[in-house]
Order: sequence, then structure tokens, then C-alpha cells
Amino acid sequence: MSRSLIPGRRSPYKTPAQLRSMIEPGRITSDALAAVRALIAPGVTTGELDAAASEVITSRGAKSNFQMVRGYRHTICASVNEQVVHGIPGDRVLEPGDIVSIDAGADYRGWNGDSAFTVVIPDPTRPDLVAAREELSRVGDSSWDLGPAVFRENARRCHVTVHFDVLEHADVQAAMRAYLYARLNVGLPGYHPKLPPASIRQAFNRARRFFAFARERLGRLDLGRIDQALIDAYARHLRDDSARRPVIVGQLLQVVTDLYHLRDHLPGGGLGFEPWAGQAAARVAGYRHVRENRTPRMPEEIVTPLLAWSLRYVTTFATDILAAR
Repeated sequence: MSRSLIPGRRSPYKTPAQLRSMIEPGRITSDALAAVRALIAPGVTTGELDAAASEVITSRGAKSNFQMVRGYRHTICASVNEQVVHGIPGDRVLEPGDIVSIDAGADYRGWNGDSAFTVVIPDPTRPDLVAAREELSRVGDSSWDLGPAVFRENARRCHVTVHFDVLEHADVQAAMRAYLYARLNVGLPGYHPKLPPASIRQAFNRARRFFAFARERLGRLDLGRIDQALIDAYARHLRDDSARRPVIVGQLLQVVTDLYHLRDHLPGGGLGFEPWAGQAAARVAGYRHVRENRTPRMPEEIVTPLLAWSLRYVTTFATDILAAR
């Protein structure tokens, strides 16, 4: 912990070195939970889930911070249905329709990661039950306020809040919730990382434009009915506005490719074909990289002292600035 200006009290603010030390335990915890999530299915025991998390955590040179609680020998907590929280993993067998909550944490070099998730196991024979249980989450709320997940004092409230009731049609609301949930929770290596919470409103506005266009053409929003001809028409529609620059068109078309790459993470499935045969959205939009800016640079003898003084805010003054807050 960084030192506080008030004697006897720890500061909640961390130094840059401390923040860097927090990254690896967070990554280990995330990877352990991902391994557990991939294993959850009917017939699997909560003890098997515990073993999967333990293998990831110990293989990375960390230990379960839950085992730091005296007498607790498991790696995770697994709560099923009536177990509200901190269920103990064992021989309980998961069944279709179960609500499963997993909590895990990793201690690595004195720093702790801790996180949890809850899922409902699909049950094709009881879709109404699964739907009702999924509604127990906040995903179905009319508004999402992600302010608590944004650690920036200058983040504007309108940028971290979305209101689904501004969307007139229920099918569009459902598609928007599914799309944003996937973007916030699924990172695709080689394609894009998880959506930062502070970008939720921007993603909402971009998807809203495409969903409205598709619904107008199809009569109702059904991602399974979207074809190449429809997305070509959408691209032409965006390019026809001469005031809209290609870089903006590319950003709007990115939603279309998202719906293909996220198809395994959307409840109703995404696009069943690869848009534009894999061509990048920016290229479809007509965007071309410009040549390097040849504007004369500031002389080195001027830039050097400016940069030196700027860096002192990090190397010298940062601790005092954070403590003073």
C-alpha cells in the first residue's frame, strides 16, 4: 500500500509498481475461471470444477487465496441453485437448468485476484425455466449503469449508461442486450479484446444503427436471416452520406463483423457467414492508411526538456499527488 498523509491510515491509492504487481494475479484468476466456465455442463461435478481451477492456479506459481482461510482446502466456491454463496465443491452433479455460481481467487507474490461469475446451464426440454432463471440477473434491466466498473473520475455518466427502453421493439432490445453482454465479457484473441465499460454507450449507438436498418429490411430482427446482400446494402447506405468519413463508416461496419465472430457467444447465434469474405470492415468502408505526416517536428533541444519535466510527474510527484487525493 502507498503511504498516506494521515498517520495510521493506509492510502487506497497504489503506486505504478503496485498496480503492475496486481496484473498477474488478476490474469491467473481470470484464466482459472475461464477453465471452469468451459467445463460446466450436465454430468460434471463441482469437485471437477474445483480441480480445473486448481490446475490453472498452481501451474502459474500461485495459490488459491481461499485456502488462506483456516480449514478450507478447496480452490473455488461453487454454489448451485439454493446455495446462495460460498458453496463447497464436492460430488454434487450438475444438471440441465442449474444456476451455477463460481467464485475464485489467486494469491501471487502477495497480491490477490478475486472474481466470480454465474451461469444457467442450458436445458432444451425446459426453455421457459432457463429463461426465467436468466431473468434473475441484472441483464434484463431496462438500464445498465456501468459506472461502478469505471475507475475514472472524469468518466461522464452518459458514456457508461445505456437505456434499452429507448429501443422501440422487443426483438431489438433482446439483440442489443445479447450483443453488449458478449462484447463486455468475451475477448477474442487476434480480433478484439473485451469492450471497456466506459465504451458501452458508443457500442450501443453503433449497434443500434445496424439493428434498425436490418429490422426495417426484414420486418423483424432475426440475425439468422441476415445475408451478404443486406450487409452490402448497409455499407452502401453508410457510404452514401458524403459527410461521413470512411474511418467512421468502418467503425459502424465493425458491428456486422462482431456478430459473426461472437456467434458462439450470442444466445440465438450470430451471423452464419463471414461478412465480406473476411475483408476488414475498414477496407470495405474505403478507408486507406494515409502517409506519414511530414509536418516539421519540434526541435530536439525544445522537446527534450519538455518531456523530461513531464516524466517527473510520474517518476517524482506521482506518490504525493495520489496521496493528496
